[in-house]
Amino acid sequence: MVKVPTQALALQALSRALADSSPRILHGAKGKGIFEGAGQTAKLAAQYCLERGLLEPTGQFDGKGKTKKEFYRITIAGVREVLGSSEPVALLGDCLAFLERNGEELKSIRAKVEETLASLQNQKAVMAALRERLQPPDLERFLQHVRNANDSAAKSAVSPDWPASALEYLESHQRRNPYGHCPLPELFHRVAEPRGLTIGQFHDGLRQLLQQRQVRLHAFSGAAYQLEEEQYALVAGQEIKYYAERVAKA
Repeated sequence: MVKVPTQALALQALSRALADSSPRILHGAKGKGIFEGAGQTAKLAAQYCLERGLLEPTGQFDGKGKTKKEFYRITIAGVREVLGSSEPVALLGDCLAFLERNGEELKSIRAKVEETLASLQNQKAVMAALRERLQPPDLERFLQHVRNANDSAAKSAVSPDWPASALEYLESHQRRNPYGHCPLPELFHRVAEPRGLTIGQFHDGLRQLLQQRQVRLHAFSGAAYQLEEEQYALVAGQEIKYYAERVAKA
């Protein structure tokens, strides 16, 4: 005949299993097993529940090999046993303990979710900024900018010596910067602008020097945000020519 302490321990375990119906191993630490510990009384209480069909295996296991342990859950008969034999106050206490424990876990999960969402928002803002900065130059906007600059510039006679001065400046620039080419905005400000040339006249002169194979133009390869004074660059095909160099004399 089963002793009362064993039956009482079985009812306590069943009460906790009813409050928290998630499958667990038979014996384990607090919150891990249906029965806390693996002492003789706990083993007898577990045997009591299994023999009477108050608990049943789920077919799922925790661990592998020799340490593998099967999960168990409360049965309908176990629910009836708890409701018919347990003190209401004790049963309510187990239910409240389960709710409080899960409430704290949910708060922790919510905090982690909110932290993750905030991090994702920051990443989204960073990616949007990077995408904007890495956009290639807008050719249509660039051409419109050049057209507007040309329309607003006053018409003036082209200084006849400016192509020769441009070649001299490019040659001087190459001596000072043997590994770099002269940006067209710099060439405009140093040579064309002092002689009263408009941007359109500046571009016409560059095309002439290009046809005469006296200069070589190079495309701008950076990101759009790096393009400065874009109105002085020259569009050729699908490229924005932004640098010039003097072709070496034969």
